[in-house]
Amino acid sequence: MTFRCAISTIPYQEGMTAQIEKRRARIAAGEEPLGWKVGFGAPATMQRLGLQAPVVGYLMQRALLPSGGTVSLKGG
Repeated sequence: MTFRCAISTIPYQEGMTAQIEKRRARIAAGEEPLGWKVGFGAPATMQRLGLQAPVVGYLMQRALLPSGGTVSLKGG
């Protein structure tokens, strides 16, 4: 997969590059990718947050919860 950043700001490019590298390392270590997530994509939300594009991230199989599953937000 080739990653091309549509946003020209350095912090965004660095963050996306680091995220892609981490995803590749996790896959190389045997984890199974699940897909991608996109957030804050509504134009009004992007404008309010000062974003030029939606926020993008990856999901891995080990993060998948069964239907009706719960997760604690307490922290560690």
